[in-house]
Amino acid sequence: MAQSLKNEFPDLEVAGNKDGEFRVGSFEITIGGKIIFSMLKENRFPEDEEVISLLKDFL
Repeated sequence: MAQSLKNEFPDLEVAGNKDGEFRVGSFEITIGGKIIFSMLKENRFPEDEEVISLLKDFL
């Protein structure tokens, strides 16, 4: 997914486990401090195209 996002948004910073925090079963995508996708809420992992669409809507 990181590579798909970098291909679509070359200036995007893709990072994992903010400040070393780790929660089993969690996967969240945030931009500007706002969660735009939460695996815990949706109960599934997002598709690459879905995340790209969410980012385009946010930007």
